[in-house]
Amino acid sequence: MARANSIGRRLIVSSASLLALVGFCLTGPAAAGASGGFVFPASAFTPPAVSVPNWSVAVNGTVVGGQRAFTPVATASTAKIMTAYVILSSHVISLSRSIVITPQDVAQYRAGLRADDWMMPVRVGERFTNLQLLNALLVRSYDNTATMLAAQAPGGIAGFVRLMNETARNLGLTETNFVDPSGLSAQDRVSPENMTLLATRALNIPTFRQIVAQASITLPYVGTVPNIDRLLMLDPAAIGIKTGWTTAAGHTMVFAGEEQIGGQPVTVVGTLDRASSYAALYQNAEALINAGFTAAGQVYPLATRAAFVSSLAQALNLAPISPATPTFSDLPPTSPDYGYVEAAYQAGWLKGVAPGLMDPNNLITRAEAAKMEVMALGQTALADALYLNRSKFTDSRQIPAWALGYVNAAAKLGLFRGYRSGAFGPALPLDQPVVKAALSQFRTVAATIRQAPTAAASAP
Repeated sequence: MARANSIGRRLIVSSASLLALVGFCLTGPAAAGASGGFVFPASAFTPPAVSVPNWSVAVNGTVVGGQRAFTPVATASTAKIMTAYVILSSHVISLSRSIVITPQDVAQYRAGLRADDWMMPVRVGERFTNLQLLNALLVRSYDNTATMLAAQAPGGIAGFVRLMNETARNLGLTETNFVDPSGLSAQDRVSPENMTLLATRALNIPTFRQIVAQASITLPYVGTVPNIDRLLMLDPAAIGIKTGWTTAAGHTMVFAGEEQIGGQPVTVVGTLDRASSYAALYQNAEALINAGFTAAGQVYPLATRAAFVSSLAQALNLAPISPATPTFSDLPPTSPDYGYVEAAYQAGWLKGVAPGLMDPNNLITRAEAAKMEVMALGQTALADALYLNRSKFTDSRQIPAWALGYVNAAAKLGLFRGYRSGAFGPALPLDQPVVKAALSQFRTVAATIRQAPTAAASAP
């Protein structure tokens, strides 16, 4: 499917490295809820055209849009999100415990097949851990795994369902009611807004997050089976969560996608109910994920070339210079960056993109930033020495020739590292939060070089 053409979408990286910029970038997934008291502004979100009648979407824990979002509807298998949440948050069922399949379990399996339910095949005497059953529940959506898990709670399945509803009330999910742990009943009803908030909370649990993001799982006796959620195959930003279908519910889906936008980990979580097909679910989920990332691109600003140069000059304690005639005709003296840009030019580490032109409002890329930092530290000789070296980065062929030595030098000096996938991302833009962290690292490296200038300059 086509990707949205926006600043936010320009930050797409491989799914393996999506969340984890190493070095001075933020690492690891953020909690799905708002952090540091920051609440994502709903006004930044512009909803796309959504063909599904009932839906809700949240960005970084804040619900930002929806339609019939507060109307409870049948859940189908998305109810299993609450089943998993109760197990993982209450620890009422031990994941390390094993169960042995009984004749009653086999009878349930056969009855489910006759009713056209989605069942995991079982035979008497087979043994599964609860963790394996939980994987089967979320990745393959087997209905009988929900009852096999819930039956172990105090009070059996009925006691577990009471715990599901108590958990909903404790979370403030007032438009929620469960009557079974699998979602097969038409009486399992949750509003899209409540389901989105529940999924947001569930993603805060590492085990849940890891399970739903799996492309496939391997189960004893069953073998390796793919995740039912095909959005994981269609969108590199997708991380699950759960699809479902019953006659009462129609096609339903709870989805999530994550990316680094403006140096911030952005999580988009949404619910789609009563769609006409799975294809409609995937199409609308991707549109909402893109819209969430686009909104995040407006909230988390990216850094321009002039702003980066100004910040770097200040990190070097350069005094601003204000010549009457600007060196660059596209940066007027009225710009707050003017004096620092002129100081950087006089210091020799800032070059224009063309005679008399700086292109100050274009975004600073990682390759450009690496070159500027190495030059500002007086390490051009190191960059020249490393120019012919093979880069350690997996995307070294994408690093421009003019930047290769500088990128290698920046990596050697500890100024820049790559993504966990091994890529450097030379064309990716920087953003204000990452620039702030980068400048802190720059100051550390600069202090080290001042203490041992000879060793640093002569490094191989």
